[in-house]
Amino acid sequence: MIGKIAGVWSQSDYPIMKTVFANLQLPNRVVLAPMSGVTDAPFRRLVAELGAGLVVSEMTASEALVEGRRDARLRAEGQGVGLHVVQLAGCEAHWMAEGARIAEAAGADIIDRPRTDLDRSNREGGNGPRDAQDAAWMG
Repeated sequence: MIGKIAGVWSQSDYPIMKTVFANLQLPNRVVLAPMSGVTDAPFRRLVAELGAGLVVSEMTASEALVEGRRDARLRAEGQGVGLHVVQLAGCEAHWMAEGARIAEAAGADIIDRPRTDLDRSNREGGNGPRDAQDAAWMG
C-alpha cells in the first residue's frame, strides 16, 4: 500500500488491454502528445525510456526536412524511442512525399499529416493538391 501512496503502480494493478493504433500494437496506453518546443528528440528518448508506448514529434515542415535543415531532421529523428510518430506539415504533394520518405528512414513508424494544412490551403487559395492524384495521396 505504501508504494501506491508514493505513486508506484505495477502492471498488475490494471487489466491487460491490447491497444492497436494504425495497425501497430502498442506496448501500453501511455502516449506522449506533441508539444511545440517541448517534445524534441532528447525529451522523446527520455519519455520512451520511462515507458511510453508511443511518442509523437513536434510538427515538422516537410520542405525544411527535405532541404536538410538540422532542426527539421532532429524533429523527425526516432532512434531510441520505440514506436514513433512524425507530424509533417505541408500542402504540396512532392514535398510531403519526400518528407515522409526521409521521416521513415529516420525511424518513424507512423507519418501524421494534420488535415488542417491541406484544408486551410484550399480555403485561402493556396497551393493545395493540383490534381486528383495529389488529392488522393494527401488524404
